[in-house]
Amino acid sequence: MGHPLRRVNPQITSHVNRDFKRLLMKQAWKVLNSEDDSWIADPRGNPHPPKMIVFAIILKVAFLLSYDSTEAEFKAMQKTIKEITGYNRVLTHSVIWEGMQKIPMKYLRRVFRRTIQKTEKKRRAAVDSSGFSQRNSSVWYDIRIQRKNKRRDCIKLHLLVDVDTGQILSVRISK
Repeated sequence: MGHPLRRVNPQITSHVNRDFKRLLMKQAWKVLNSEDDSWIADPRGNPHPPKMIVFAIILKVAFLLSYDSTEAEFKAMQKTIKEITGYNRVLTHSVIWEGMQKIPMKYLRRVFRRTIQKTEKKRRAAVDSSGFSQRNSSVWYDIRIQRKNKRRDCIKLHLLVDVDTGQILSVRISK
């Protein structure tokens, strides 16, 4: 018989993730304002300030986004980003890519380290993962050994949980 599955409301998960993104963005912006620019913007070319481009790179790396996804995230969270940074323009994926080529890795590591230290003061998180077998199994014909193989399918659940409150900050399911 077993117990009924306990499901997490997607709105709650989305709200927690938005809160975590906002917290990370605030801390990253504080760190960037205390740092010097990693390069001097060319007055004839790129109109975006270097700190804003580094801010976008931090979001890209922290949330495992592609360049296009980072641009979409900037468009979706434009109001929040303007509150935090005071910058209203959306960075395109090509601007973020160019910034990634210019920024020294040493600078990026230092900013990340300081951002994580500031974020950890606000929130303590733990990561855990667990595998679950599914009821179905895979059957396929293996040409090399000339017979059918059978394997039970499994999924793996990865959780990032706030230690103090027990809130789920991030969930990923992988095969």
